Amino acid sequence: MERNTTSLSGFKKKKRLFETDVDRLSELPESILHHILSFLDMKEVVQTSLLSRNWRYTWCSVSNLSFSHNVWKNIVKYERKINGMGFIFHKKLGFMKFIDGVLLLRNNASLDKLSLSCNCYCAQDRIDMWINVAVKRQAKEFYLESRSGLNHVLPTSIFTSTITTFHLNANVQLPNSMCSATQLRTLELIYARLPYGDSNGEVVLSCPVLENLRLISCFYKYCEVFNISAPQLKNLVINNEDACYLGDCKIKICTPNLTTLELQGFIYKDYYVERLPSLVHAYIEVSVKKELTQHTSVQHLIEVLKSLDNVTNLELSNRWIQNIPTCQHMANQLPSQFCNLKHLNLLWGENSCIRVVTSLLKSSPYVETLIIQVPKVVFHPPIEENWEEYLLSECMLNHLKLIEVRKFHDQKNGLLLVKFLLKAAAVLEKIVIIPSTTLSTDEEQLHKISISVHSLPRSSSSAKIVFVNS
Repeated sequence: MERNTTSLSGFKKKKRLFETDVDRLSELPESILHHILSFLDMKEVVQTSLLSRNWRYTWCSVSNLSFSHNVWKNIVKYERKINGMGFIFHKKLGFMKFIDGVLLLRNNASLDKLSLSCNCYCAQDRIDMWINVAVKRQAKEFYLESRSGLNHVLPTSIFTSTITTFHLNANVQLPNSMCSATQLRTLELIYARLPYGDSNGEVVLSCPVLENLRLISCFYKYCEVFNISAPQLKNLVINNEDACYLGDCKIKICTPNLTTLELQGFIYKDYYVERLPSLVHAYIEVSVKKELTQHTSVQHLIEVLKSLDNVTNLELSNRWIQNIPTCQHMANQLPSQFCNLKHLNLLWGENSCIRVVTSLLKSSPYVETLIIQVPKVVFHPPIEENWEEYLLSECMLNHLKLIEVRKFHDQKNGLLLVKFLLKAAAVLEKIVIIPSTTLSTDEEQLHKISISVHSLPRSSSSAKIVFVNS
């Protein structure tokens, strides 16, 4: 009986503690509270009005609005009884009415950011209306993801407004006003259709304050020449993994303040890249369309590399230079010197030319960090034997301190490559060898190779050799 009394007493104490507990969330400053709510979908934000009287109108003053169709996939059970297209229409209508209601009930409340993830739940004319609301209320950021659109042209007003950040993931036509937007600082386009070119088929992107530009699988059908001439552009990412959207477009890059450049996917028909004096990081991984020859593709890559002579960090991924005449042509035309290059990353593919590797290292006398993937090397006949001696006569890596060798897979090419690097790097501090998946599971073979590597001569007496499992 005494035990039950004690238990009841403890329960009453916990109850009193709970009843006097402070609602710390409601006591937060309004700016912090709004920041927390900005991570929620507006449907969830509006539902906070049911928490208490203090929260009844909080959602009305939130300035970052996010609407996603994903939230509307979880409709209440009775709505799921509607079948087929009727069910989809019901959700679509409810989603659009909800957005209309939120924007209407907020009246002229401030709007900093509007994010719409519509998928197939929105009519295009309704999206245009919401864009005009964002423009009218002087939003700074606008995000739109939609499967609708096709030949629909976005309103011109979006690029003549106060919007500084615009993210678009939709197959819609962009207006020419995009090219000269005066307030735009960040622009990301995914599956978007670029504006129509002028009489010469050229589209000139000259936004005066644009700093960040990302083009992912965009549609270039109506653009013969795409000229990126934004004077303040700092970061440029172009990914053309979907070759069907590229067409026969040529590209010009005239961006003197560019610090980061990433080129991925299929290459353009032709390249013109002005020298990039401010470039710090460059990542190049290109593929070749069937209609382009190896020679043409290599020439395009050379034109890009020639503009990177001031780069500090360079990453190159090669999946397509395979024949000897082509790779020798590339080796002979590479920049004579990357004068500022400190970090070089060569993610080589299945077939690569040793002359290209040699020329890149020869052109990088000040490189301090080297990451290289062991290729199945294609040898040029005159240097098939003792090719590492040929390399040593071509280049010495007198500043190289750290090496990482990836996909170390066999005793022939892997050992020859490591042997050369140990001889060429006079001040080397550490070389990290990461075996291939196959080799890492063969403990006996891996042990033999480890002994062979540790017995190799090295120019730097302090160089450490470390094997790390992948």
